[in-house]
Amino acid sequence: MTLGVKYSSIGIQAKIKGTTVLQREFTITIKSEIKNPKKLKKWLLNTYSKIIKEYLKKYPKIKIYINKKGDVTHVKREENGSWLEDFKLINIMNKVPKKLHIKNEVIITIKKIMYPKKEKI
Repeated sequence: MTLGVKYSSIGIQAKIKGTTVLQREFTITIKSEIKNPKKLKKWLLNTYSKIIKEYLKKYPKIKIYINKKGDVTHVKREENGSWLEDFKLINIMNKVPKKLHIKNEVIITIKKIMYPKKEKI
């Protein structure tokens, strides 16, 4: 409090000129020694983006394990701080045709991020 000032108050008046809406996005982290991770991210988004977006509505993170043949071997989702195997998601992902040829095993972690997006009224 400023020296010599007691019992003071400040009033503020404002108008809201816009609204804030949270838009879901996600980040992709790849653990592997592959030469071209950008190509793998592009393949992942082209092949599984709808599935990933639907799962990230419910869960904050998912992990996708891919073997050297390009097959999805495990899929885990984070739920209440622990990783759980998701057999339903692995079955869905294995039904989608894929054309991925890699030489190393890959672990892909996809994390949901929330950020504000301003909309005009």
